[in-house]
Amino acid sequence: MCSDTFSQSIKYNINGIVLQLPPDHPLGFFQSKYKRYDKFLPFIVKRLLGGSGVIDVGANCGDTLAAIVPSGPELSYIAIDPSENFFNYLTENLKTIKQSYPATNIVINKSAVGNDAESYALSEQRGTAKVIKGVNPDMATFQKIKLPNLISSLSTEFKTRLIKIDTDGFDYDVLNSGLDLINEHKPILFFECNPESQDQLIGYLDVLKKLELLNYKSFYIFDNFGEFILNTSDINHISNFIRYFLNQSTRTFYYIDILAVVPEDVELAVSAVNEYNQTQF
Repeated sequence: MCSDTFSQSIKYNINGIVLQLPPDHPLGFFQSKYKRYDKFLPFIVKRLLGGSGVIDVGANCGDTLAAIVPSGPELSYIAIDPSENFFNYLTENLKTIKQSYPATNIVINKSAVGNDAESYALSEQRGTAKVIKGVNPDMATFQKIKLPNLISSLSTEFKTRLIKIDTDGFDYDVLNSGLDLINEHKPILFFECNPESQDQLIGYLDVLKKLELLNYKSFYIFDNFGEFILNTSDINHISNFIRYFLNQSTRTFYYIDILAVVPEDVELAVSAVNEYNQTQF
């Protein structure tokens, strides 16, 4: 990271880990206004056995890592983000995280994950990066790599136990790219569902059906502010819910996060959600 960019960064404390964030990054504002914003995953991570692997797709500046590593320092982590800017911050913040947790195995990678072989560009603003299909001469262009291919290139012994995805509308594409990996390991999935077009809506509805066929039977829904809404085993309920909030002209929330588990992990998920709901932040 160039010194000029770094000098303009802001400091933000997560679990005693002081991160460097871009000056327009909204995390601090959201977490001061919405006390549950991005606070759920540690309740899952603390319940995973040592040696489990956590994949963070859309790692941004490393704020998720800072939130979850203290709850599972004995786990292994792979954090992925395609943005040059955010990856620079992620690299710097990894050094800070490792100062507090030097024995934790954390690998970072600057790739775009997905199933679609077309070319894409990245548009960055206010602490997030949106993927745009096609080549734009004013933006960095990249192609996506399938999740199993990327993970196998980084580690031959990674035991995938949790996959977190936050890619601003393309989480379904990441899931599609990783279905073989998901089928093999049956990891806990936590992903953002933020369709902004009919194509993306179809993508999310389709991948939910595919997950159901892979024995993902229990789904736990959170709004984008971190409030738990409901749990269901019927993907039609989720489909109707997504269509509802997508078609709202005036929204009280803007997207949902979905926790998806196979039957063997229902007890863990219920325990995590119950503790989360009872915790005062």
